[in-house]
Amino acid sequence: MSPAPSTGTPTANSKWRLDVDLDTANGSGNFVQLKGMSNFVPSVPAQVEDNTDYDTDGWGADAVMARKFTNTLTVRRNYYAGARDPGQEALRIAADAGTRIHVRWYERTTGGEAYDGWVLVQWEPQGGAPTNMSEVSVTLLGQGARAAITNPFSATAVPTVNSLSPATGPAAGGTLVVIRGSGFTTVTGAAGVKFGTVNAT
Repeated sequence: MSPAPSTGTPTANSKWRLDVDLDTANGSGNFVQLKGMSNFVPSVPAQVEDNTDYDTDGWGADAVMARKFTNTLTVRRNYYAGARDPGQEALRIAADAGTRIHVRWYERTTGGEAYDGWVLVQWEPQGGAPTNMSEVSVTLLGQGARAAITNPFSATAVPTVNSLSPATGPAAGGTLVVIRGSGFTTVTGAAGVKFGTVNAT
């Protein structure tokens, strides 16, 4: 009897995650996860020129003259806690301004593929029927090299603060403060938030 064929363990396309650097001026690494992504296609197309000459004995030959990474993705324009996703907004603003922005993309598994680079953004809302969800096609055009990085994925989300309101208050305390960001699922109780060394109430 023949052994059963090995089919391997499948992986889903949702293995990919994209983070956007909110430090749009310097790219210091203030990354937030891009939410609402429903499609992601990373590619590195090559610019090829015909390199055929007499020495190839009638066979054709090509030369790779340049490489450039391009990532295409689809995002759903959902609201989160009544606000747009800050990662999506950073991409949209960069597209409107025609400025570069720093991103990284990686597999959601320890040791999986992981890269970062600077990109120009093409932002194209899709429209559609009244009952369709609002979606945007996004193309990230690589500007220079794509760099391999250590995969930053962690099964435990790291809390990231994107904004807080109000920014100031009396030293005596008592002010209600709204903190927006991501990765708060592991933050529990008053000890999870401090103002200086004082626990929030």
